[in-house]
Amino acid sequence: MARNEPLHLRVWLSYYTKELGPEACYAIVGHNDPTVDDAKAAFPKANYVYVQPLKPGQQMTGYYDDPVERWRLRIVRQWQEELLRHYACVIWGDTDELLLPEEGIIKYCEDVFIPSGKDRIRSECWSPVQQPDEPSVRKESGVSILENRSKMWRLHMYDKTLLVRTPQVYSKGMHLTYGLDGQGRRCDNGLRQRYHGEPIDPTLPMVHTWRVDMDDWYADGKWRYGVTPEECREYFRTNKCSKIVNDNGPHVDGDPHPIPQSWKDKLVWH
Repeated sequence: MARNEPLHLRVWLSYYTKELGPEACYAIVGHNDPTVDDAKAAFPKANYVYVQPLKPGQQMTGYYDDPVERWRLRIVRQWQEELLRHYACVIWGDTDELLLPEEGIIKYCEDVFIPSGKDRIRSECWSPVQQPDEPSVRKESGVSILENRSKMWRLHMYDKTLLVRTPQVYSKGMHLTYGLDGQGRRCDNGLRQRYHGEPIDPTLPMVHTWRVDMDDWYADGKWRYGVTPEECREYFRTNKCSKIVNDNGPHVDGDPHPIPQSWKDKLVWH
């Protein structure tokens, strides 16, 4: 699902069309998104699902409690149901959320996920963050968006359930998910139980590229969070920003880790 995200949409298409084939990739985009044309020209065999944007006045006004998130919940559920009629399992994600199992997605599904009998599996999120002395992403064919990135952090709040075999009911923000019983009702008994109780598979890493490029993040984040360029640089330096979702806490966890070369090789601009 993409919304005016030229960097992330191109990398998402580049990665998943190689892993799954273009015919199995469905980009859900808005009718009024001017960034889709370039991506469509580069990846003409992928599927592009155009959805009507919300009416004027219904744009995002908060984060968890706004019309956009409720609308996204409906779209995701609808397309999970549709695609699971044709595929054994489905990956949903925003364009800055990429699953990178070491053996590849097809082998992971065939050898790990489907034999497990589970209806969903929760990924382990890692967030590469551009450092102040690192250059911007080079948007050139075949160039990795991580070529000049040195550090990544765990980001537990984004340990999301993206790979599923049955339709899910997500909470706002898509961070938490519920299974359904035979009558379409939620199976679980509360967000906290689900968030803390569902095991995470460390062999299913999810790379969250939302802060891989400072300029790209600021172009999107400045309207959503009202940050200045100076606050943006401070956020990337310290991983804390008081204006982001009214959250003074850190947006990464623990110490930095080096980024595996195999991830750098897979996440390229095309």
